Amino acid sequence: MLQYMLRTCALLGFAATATSFLGALHPAGDSLAVFRLPIAILAALALIRCDRPRALRWPLAALVLAMLGGHVAWWMPDAGLAPAPGDIVHYQQNLWGGRKG
Repeated sequence: MLQYMLRTCALLGFAATATSFLGALHPAGDSLAVFRLPIAILAALALIRCDRPRALRWPLAALVLAMLGGHVAWWMPDAGLAPAPGDIVHYQQNLWGGRKG
């Protein structure tokens, strides 16, 4: 039963991570993109602990770590990719404000 839950968690986590890159097609992708890294890390941990063949588990977990490394490297000041000090970084979450009444 635990192995079934781990496989399901890994599958849903990777599906949610893939869906989070589809923000241009649907607003739900933008909402999932906020939690992309935690979802991907939990999915990788679930995949490592499940009973799938080792040749499948570790490459997928390494793929998640590579994605995490790309996000971490983007914010490293020595990499030259982080915003310069004093620049304004604006985070905008698209919310629908069409409620009447």
